[in-house]
Amino acid sequence: MPGIWTLWGNQEYDLRERFKELKSSLLGADPPQEAVYVFEVADLLKDQAGKGTQDLVQAAQTVSFFSSEVLILLKGIEKIQKKSSPGKAIEMELERINLVKGEHEGQEAWLDQDSLTVAQASHFHIRASQIIEEVYPLAPRHFYLKLHPAWVGRQVWRQKDQGWEGFPIEEFLQSRSKRRLSFYPPSEILEPPALGDHKLVSTLIHLMEDNAPGVSLVFWAQVKNLREIHPDLAKILKSKGKEIKGEVTYDDYRPTGWVVNKAKSLGYLMRPRVAGLLIEVAGNELAVLAQELAKLALRLPQGGEITEAEVLAWASPSSRFSVFLVAEHLARRDLAQSLKSLEQVLDEKRVEPAGLLALIAAQFRRLLRVSWMLQAGASPKEIAQALKLHPWLTEKVIALTRNFSTLELEALLVFLSQQDQPIKQAPKEALIFFENFAFLLCRRAFAGSC
Repeated sequence: MPGIWTLWGNQEYDLRERFKELKSSLLGADPPQEAVYVFEVADLLKDQAGKGTQDLVQAAQTVSFFSSEVLILLKGIEKIQKKSSPGKAIEMELERINLVKGEHEGQEAWLDQDSLTVAQASHFHIRASQIIEEVYPLAPRHFYLKLHPAWVGRQVWRQKDQGWEGFPIEEFLQSRSKRRLSFYPPSEILEPPALGDHKLVSTLIHLMEDNAPGVSLVFWAQVKNLREIHPDLAKILKSKGKEIKGEVTYDDYRPTGWVVNKAKSLGYLMRPRVAGLLIEVAGNELAVLAQELAKLALRLPQGGEITEAEVLAWASPSSRFSVFLVAEHLARRDLAQSLKSLEQVLDEKRVEPAGLLALIAAQFRRLLRVSWMLQAGASPKEIAQALKLHPWLTEKVIALTRNFSTLELEALLVFLSQQDQPIKQAPKEALIFFENFAFLLCRRAFAGSC
């Protein structure tokens, strides 16, 4: 039945498979070529003459002679830029103002972290943007900031030379801004810009508002969250469309259930433990896993079971760097591969710097647990049972653990725990930080700090 769909997730292979299923359910197993139109949003945005948009409108308003129903796929709607808010500049300013809870004259107080000459050992950190509920433009370079009620009038301390100076939060924020700020509600607030002022967004909204009979519109977004698409489109899609949520994966994601079900669709039994082993060997990208399963299927009789032995014998190790491989190269003290993999993972933006730090720390925390168990005399079998690891992976982890003393692993993890806040505050410097960390680790600097 014709309609409007939002197809989203961050695995392209999974989105392609789900689109095939939707197309088959709407148009049958073998629809005529004239019944399906695919428009790349990136191409529509580059088309200054507007011919692509005209073709889109014509396709949506004209049902083909050869088919009573038409399916239109708009692929890549996440590429439409969100509207630039008049308050974007002030919002960026607020993002760069860091406050930390510390001690001032023997009492807890909020401090201007950017003014401190000595870092405060505190887990309580907040950006100015997090204490502002709304930003409203009043005039050019003049904004009303609606503070969170708990912060109204709160004192902030700033270090100056050898002393301190205190300000109400309102005065402090004004001193850090290049723009004029007001904190009392004005009598009149500017209305937000009109809906859909972007030309392509306006066209897409019009097509949804006046969807022709027999026409199905599918909006494809390769995102982790629908908040990543243009808010005007998201609003209309939520009210008028049906949602098909695909796989949303992260670099530490282990799609065990997906692998089991994919193997079943090919006519094979694959137990979760074996699926987990395949993920360890080949990585967690669904397209790669599907390819490995298809390769295994060529070697096995239909209806059989895929076992651990067959995965170890025939599955190909992932050629792409993942966070797991980054941690493995670091644990091997392989400086060249560590630097290469760090650069690729950060350049492809498959994980945020703070997330990469947490995942590397998690891998070394596992090595530390293994080190403690080895010291206590645990056998490989006992380690595998305690950490719920496959025997193949257990042998690998034990070998990596033996590259470090227990004290070195402890010192290393203390160091990583202290880097969370700096990484969050300066994500653009992440590659430099991780490269320096790799140099320190591979040159055994942490062994010397034990």
